[in-house]
Amino acid sequence: MNVVLDASATLAWIFGDERHDRAWPIIESLQQFTAFAPAHYPLEVANGLLTALRRTRLTQDQAATAVVALATIPIAIDAETPGRIFDGMWALAVRHRLTTYDAAYLELAIRHRLPLATLDEALALAAIAEGIALAIPRH
Repeated sequence: MNVVLDASATLAWIFGDERHDRAWPIIESLQQFTAFAPAHYPLEVANGLLTALRRTRLTQDQAATAVVALATIPIAIDAETPGRIFDGMWALAVRHRLTTYDAAYLELAIRHRLPLATLDEALALAAIAEGIALAIPRH
């Protein structure tokens, strides 16, 4: 199934942390399907990798491997995201107490009527409240 993929799910897959098993089926399914993400997604994921590298959660080699692995995921970046910040996205952020970054994922899922793949609890609850299916079970 096509999904909106957020950085939390992507980074859990990369880090192999305790949430990895929940994120893996979605990443694996993207061999047949497409993930959609807002325009800031590559920056958010890259920043997560950089932060992990600086905090020695990843080695240089692991970070380099992650960059190569991420390049294999078919992700359709939504070019409309920046122009929609004050057209729905802002209201979602205010209503659900989300960051505008997280509201961008939710707005994209609503606009395209796609399930949301997230491990962020606040974003998952907001998606449920907006009638958006979750691609990753909450627990």
